[in-house]
Amino acid sequence: MIENEKQDARFSYKKTKAYPPGFAFIGRIPVHIENRNGNTPAGYGQKETIGRCLVNLNKEGIPVSAFRGDSASYQKEVIELMDRQGIKFYIRMQDFKGIGETFAGLKDWQAVRINEQKKEVCSTSYSFKGSDKTYRVVVTRTLKISNQLDAFEGRAYHYQTIITNDNDKSEQEVIGCYNQRGDSQKSNCYKLNDFNLSHLPFMDMDTYTVYMYLMACATLFEWIKQVLVANNTQGVSIAMRVKGVCFHYILVACCWVRNARKTVIKVFSKQQYRILQV
Repeated sequence: MIENEKQDARFSYKKTKAYPPGFAFIGRIPVHIENRNGNTPAGYGQKETIGRCLVNLNKEGIPVSAFRGDSASYQKEVIELMDRQGIKFYIRMQDFKGIGETFAGLKDWQAVRINEQKKEVCSTSYSFKGSDKTYRVVVTRTLKISNQLDAFEGRAYHYQTIITNDNDKSEQEVIGCYNQRGDSQKSNCYKLNDFNLSHLPFMDMDTYTVYMYLMACATLFEWIKQVLVANNTQGVSIAMRVKGVCFHYILVACCWVRNARKTVIKVFSKQQYRILQV
């Protein structure tokens, strides 16, 4: 959600004018971008948006084998779309009233450690109303920090659920696979801050959308980082963001000087600049 006061911006569900663009990532690389206007919640038109993304990727010869989505993608139509196309999906189920009561009766809880936190995991099955198709639901529960019992359910657990059609991975592997979307989620901040998408340079959504496509040059930037790292460039790593790479390699003080009837550039840096091997 990019709040703004542009001339064609409409009021969003947050009661402010905004553009709520939609991004699809493979890792940190944006592979599909759509801009929207006004009152467009995250779950609105998910099936159509994801469908267009899959069509475009298939046209470019990029097969999709797995999909990770937050609770906005927890929709019967989205899940059936993934299933029809043979794509493994890992989607966070929406929290709902009575979630503890629904899953507390499960018996085969196993203790695991995920991200240095003790959890209990279990699997069960679920089917949408009016459908015979069943899907696997991986349930995670952790003790509440306060250890205080819920007034309605009488339990002290916090529950989280992931719905999937992957019946081969263990519960811990399913959770780990879903958690990998965290890096892609950070990519939204990466685009908004490093590539300036949070500062709208134009006065209407159409021209800003073109700007948004240009700023997807993060793909090129990620490739440049790989080239720099492959050439053992001092101080540069794959994990660096734009500012770090600029300060360590690109933005340096220099001046043109005349020496021995030649004009040469003098660079004031300890960095050993040389021709990069691609």
